[in-house]
Amino acid sequence: METTYWREANDQAYVLNNNVHIWLIRYDQSESILAESGIILSKEEKERASRFHFEIDHRRYSVTRSLLKKILGKILSKPALKIKFTFNKYGKPELVQQSEKIFFNVSHSGNLGLIAISDIAQIGVDVEKYREEMITGDIAKRFFSDLEVTEFLSLNENEKLQGFFNCWTRKEAFIKAVGKGLSIPLNTFDVSLIPGSQTELRDVRYKNETADGWHLSDIKVDSGYAAAFIIKAKTFSVNYWYTC
Repeated sequence: METTYWREANDQAYVLNNNVHIWLIRYDQSESILAESGIILSKEEKERASRFHFEIDHRRYSVTRSLLKKILGKILSKPALKIKFTFNKYGKPELVQQSEKIFFNVSHSGNLGLIAISDIAQIGVDVEKYREEMITGDIAKRFFSDLEVTEFLSLNENEKLQGFFNCWTRKEAFIKAVGKGLSIPLNTFDVSLIPGSQTELRDVRYKNETADGWHLSDIKVDSGYAAAFIIKAKTFSVNYWYTC
């Protein structure tokens, strides 16, 4: 796997060709795309955005959905407002009537958002802002597998914040890639979490799914955040683009 880190988008950003493209959003620098959202978003999407109580949630949704549609539009040579989505029974969006397979996923937390797109296989991405109030044994026992809980509790105090969010983002990315949400019990698969250790999906014990063939990787983002993506493929290039 070849990796080049954050670059300004160029023509290659819209060519898939067995690549993974990951886009970084900073919501405090998103005024221009927020202004465009009134043109890009559908009536239903605008109505959904209007239902958010807090302005930051409205901004995250409007900016992320607008950028996703703009990027997909450029990849497919279509106007952004012509990009339409359908949703599976677990709520995962897919392109309507696509002539070629394009897989995508989005995530946002705090001031950062991520969009992951590929033509290879289903992909999942997650970003989380560190929240120290979450790093407790009780929360770990609720959301982590037995192996993950044991490893988390074994960490030194100065490693627990990173270890917790390593685990959280890697698990979120996996269930988002599979596309079945929390219908997948969180204790039926294990990811690595120890800071400095190899990033990997270790084992899956959910129905016929296995850990074979999956590639799990962290994403370098701003200090105070953790991020990861996963895809069921082994040979590909990853390109990291910044948008706003």
